Formats: sequence, C-alpha cells, structure tokens
Amino acid sequence: MLAAPHPSYVYLLADDLTGACDAAAAFLQAGHSVRVWFGSHALHATPESVQAFNTNSRSLAPEKADLAVSRAINYGITDGVVPKQRTLNSDLCLMAQIETGDAMRRLEELASVDDVDLFIGPADLAASLGFPGQTSHPDVQTAAADLVKAARSHNKAVATACASEDFPFWISLDIDLLFCANDIACLKKAAGDIPGEARETLESRVTSV
Repeated sequence: MLAAPHPSYVYLLADDLTGACDAAAAFLQAGHSVRVWFGSHALHATPESVQAFNTNSRSLAPEKADLAVSRAINYGITDGVVPKQRTLNSDLCLMAQIETGDAMRRLEELASVDDVDLFIGPADLAASLGFPGQTSHPDVQTAAADLVKAARSHNKAVATACASEDFPFWISLDIDLLFCANDIACLKKAAGDIPGEARETLESRVTSV
C-alpha cells in the first residue's frame, strides 16, 4: 500500500519487511533518499523523502493489524490518526496480488472487486503455471496480457515488478506502475559494481606504471 500523508514524503506501508524493502528499493534506484523502518512507526525524525514501514500486519489478527497500520500513518501527521483515517481511501492504493494459476482462473472475480487494483507477480505466476524462472514464457506473457485486459475492463490500475529483460514487455502493456528493482537486485548490483571499480582502478594503475 502506498500513502502520502505529508507533501514532503512518500510513505510505503508493507505487511512484512520483505515488502517494505522491495518497495523502497525501486525508489532508491530512481534516485530518492530512502529509509526502511523495521516496525510500523518511526523512532526519530529523519530527512529521507521515502519512508518505508513494516507493519507486520500479515501475521497479526485483524484488530491488531488495523492498529499497526494506524501507527504507521501517524508518522509525520500533526492532526492525529483519526482525521487521516477518514481520508485513507483517497490516499492509499490497495491491490490484490495475482501470482497463481488459481488466481488467474478467478481473474474476473478479483478484478471486479470495488476499489481494489491488481498487482501481478511474474516470477511466482510463472512457477505456478509450470514454468519456474521463465517469466518471458509465452504462456506467462499471455496470462499477463489477460490480467491487464481484465483490469482495464473494470477500470483498475495494474502494477508489477520484474527484471530488466522483461521491461519492454510490461511497458508495451501500458501498465500503471513498474517496480524495476528490489532489495536483493540492488545489493547484487552494488556488490558487483564496487569490486569492479576497484579492479578497474588497479588495472589502470598497473598500466600506467
């Protein structure tokens, strides 16, 4: 879920830590300053423009999950939680995550739910359809196109997260939100870039000697 209760910040509310890191990584790669909090509220004021919170609501009972999200949206708000809760529907994006064959079979049902947009998980969907690791398999891409078509027929937004090799396909579908990186991808790239820079510097030094 995405929320922006203060004009100076983007707030990311995730139901677990992985979700918070994955969502924040996309903003980090786009050049934003980012902070990920392990819990559902800030321990102190920070300057980062993107604040990601782990509400841990996935593992909580409904009444406790509601409290966790309330604490998260209270960060940076001076007029209290209750007034903000009254406007949540205009500030939050709620999405049903489609990543299994069963979900695809119930696609029309899910797409027709009021005020719920759709998020597709290509990697998990590919595995569920019998093509693990093959997010560009024709059957997986056909399912993705069907999802976008169903979403558009119900005036719903569509989001996904994918690797760079799949960017052209998803962009061609004119989806609304593309998460182009996650925490693992960013760490992997940085882990490769830093030794590479050191190696280039060493090689240039050896060459100049």
